[in-house]
Amino acid sequence: MSIPPGEIVWAIMGFLLSLCIFSYLIGDNPLFRFAVHLFIGVSAGVVCVMVLYQVLYPRLVIPLLSGSATQRWVTIVPLLLSLLLLAKISPKAGQIGAIPSAYLLGAGAAVTVGGVILGTIFPQFISTINPFGNNTQGFEKIEGVIVLIATITSLLYFYFGAKLEIGKPLRRPMWIELSAKIGQVFILISLGAIFAGVYLTAISALTERLTSFWNLILGILG
Repeated sequence: MSIPPGEIVWAIMGFLLSLCIFSYLIGDNPLFRFAVHLFIGVSAGVVCVMVLYQVLYPRLVIPLLSGSATQRWVTIVPLLLSLLLLAKISPKAGQIGAIPSAYLLGAGAAVTVGGVILGTIFPQFISTINPFGNNTQGFEKIEGVIVLIATITSLLYFYFGAKLEIGKPLRRPMWIELSAKIGQVFILISLGAIFAGVYLTAISALTERLTSFWNLILGILG
């Protein structure tokens, strides 16, 4: 199997950079910092190019140059907000940049809240009550009961309301304390599963890199 010289060069560079990353196993060193800085620089360059060609050019330059009157007026508003945002660079004119900053924070908060409600709370609520439908079997109902208990007890774990009694320490009601202990178990199981998933992903990436290096060596020797 013959490999083009260009692919061999890129593969060798990838191998050397991988060694630089793995050198962190022996401690922080210049090789690891070089690889990290290179990765950050390349990522920043890619993001800048994507912003220029996928955001600014099609959504700003083209509407201003060849768009209709309505498109131009609609485009002028974000352009002015962007110019006002540049005022944050100057300490004296920083208050002007607070206008687009407030708009960005408000829009970001609205998108985040909407995403949490529509993408997390509602699906979690629906998946909790679905096993109790008429078409579910016995085992599915048991699974639904476990999911329901896990959801309720996990939410109660984050309930910190307590009744204030003079001369006594603040304590949550006993039934909430017991529910919180059960919820803590479910939370620990979830965190453990996430932690194991992260490690499996890392091991899969390591296996892919080792496999590609081995195939490169076989291609060069063959």
